[in-house]
Amino acid sequence: HGVIGYLLVGKRRDAIQRYLGAVRTHLGRAHPGVPQHIVAFSFGSIVCFDYLFPRRGIEPAGDGDISSVSLIGFPYVMVDSAIPGYFSGRDGRNLLSFQLQNYYLENDYLGSSIQSHLPEMFTEPLPRGGGFREVRATAQQLIGPSLSPFAPHFGYWDPGNPEGSDTIRAIEIG
Repeated sequence: HGVIGYLLVGKRRDAIQRYLGAVRTHLGRAHPGVPQHIVAFSFGSIVCFDYLFPRRGIEPAGDGDISSVSLIGFPYVMVDSAIPGYFSGRDGRNLLSFQLQNYYLENDYLGSSIQSHLPEMFTEPLPRGGGFREVRATAQQLIGPSLSPFAPHFGYWDPGNPEGSDTIRAIEIG
């Protein structure tokens, strides 16, 4: 219910957006002048996109300078197929102040390349020479049954870290 409610009727969207703004404000005040790097995976990429590029033309709340935003496995095509125009008509002016990076796997049915969809997504052309970068990532070890069409979606992560925590090896955040 959470994902569907969020996408179809905006259930808890405002509360989530306020929370993200409060986190940014806290970080901006606790660490003034330190650039913020946002990393979002899968459904979190949708929430992040909605926060940074709201449909209502409202600037994202929060203090602090965002330096980069990395969307990993952004399910653009899946959502746009189910809810046409969900990501359309967004204000891309924020891309003048930070780098948006989209990482996708070629065989990931959920994560999408969004390069060809940018004109639909933003009301104005993106800034030349910056603002957006797309990277086809290299899959790490697959998690879960390899027969599942969704298994590649979890291939961004390397579960084989000797310390036991998941890490991203194929992606450099910068």
